[in-house]
Amino acid sequence: MKPLARYLLLALTALAALACTKTPFQQITGSYTYKTGGTLLLEAVDNPDTRITLPVRSTYGRMDIASVGEGNEVIVTLNALLGDAQVWHGRVSGEVLSLFPREFIYTGGIAGGAVTVGSFEIPYSGIDLEGTLTVSASGRLYDGRTMVLDFTCTGPVTVNGKEYRARGLDMVCSATKN
Repeated sequence: MKPLARYLLLALTALAALACTKTPFQQITGSYTYKTGGTLLLEAVDNPDTRITLPVRSTYGRMDIASVGEGNEVIVTLNALLGDAQVWHGRVSGEVLSLFPREFIYTGGIAGGAVTVGSFEIPYSGIDLEGTLTVSASGRLYDGRTMVLDFTCTGPVTVNGKEYRARGLDMVCSATKN
């Protein structure tokens, strides 16, 4: 084989290999199966030792991450299997996905849990809860298939007429690429 033909064949092989390589952005976009779960920590405004830990309902479903026009912005849709759909806007930077903060207004009751006063946990049978929580998330793609998102939460909450602040959200979304 002539030297020029060898170099051409080598160059074409290298170009073909590069064309098949996905960028981190392309690896993150796509369809996933997900599960969420965790807890929300509330702290009383007048006494930081009074805390309530509330369970966050586990959900399962399909998560789609789609590119939005130019750049690294995405829309993330969480379609719960037995629930509603949520649409988040976000940004991809390398292998990190960040969901922009979003407000959730909540009014309703919760069946039970425990109030922590100092080092004592006091179980309760039901509470009325209302508030506006700002939730955001960031996560990373592992092994090209597994996405783990950690959610954070802030905002005021009223529990049975008493003022609380959201102090922590221990909620994780684990997703596997379909």
